[in-house]
Amino acid sequence: MKRRFEFEVVAECEQFLLYDLAADTVENFPEWTDEADKRLLAVEEGIIGVGTRHDGIVSVVVEIADCEPDEEMSRWDQVNETTIEVPSGRLIVAGIFDFLRDARPIDLEPGSYRTRLYYGDLGALSNGTFSNEHYKAIMWSAAHGPLLVLKQASIRTKERIN
Repeated sequence: MKRRFEFEVVAECEQFLLYDLAADTVENFPEWTDEADKRLLAVEEGIIGVGTRHDGIVSVVVEIADCEPDEEMSRWDQVNETTIEVPSGRLIVAGIFDFLRDARPIDLEPGSYRTRLYYGDLGALSNGTFSNEHYKAIMWSAAHGPLLVLKQASIRTKERIN
């Protein structure tokens, strides 16, 4: 059985986060190296930084699944996969400057989750506030695994402000 959550997230500095409620997002903020910027993904302990192409509001869907997804990748611009530890059992989806008190946590069984990230409409124009970009994260309980780029976007990335 899949659980589905939908968010409108402010992607300030061209990124948003998925993180464990207990993660220290100040001390362990994901580092945007050149490699991380190219893959639009920066990872630290308990934190996934998802790169976007624009600042502004983006749509994010998070699905909690029982097993690895078999979703078709051809309709997505980019697909990455990584692992996140969620020892608190509470996952936050937020912009980097969002207040924790405003967050709507997703309750999970504490543990390790593989997370497949789908990036859509990366080349779409933004109207300055809303972007057509949309993102999906499918998470399932699994042992830690490597960071994988399953499909690389052909869209050139911009210099990111860290």
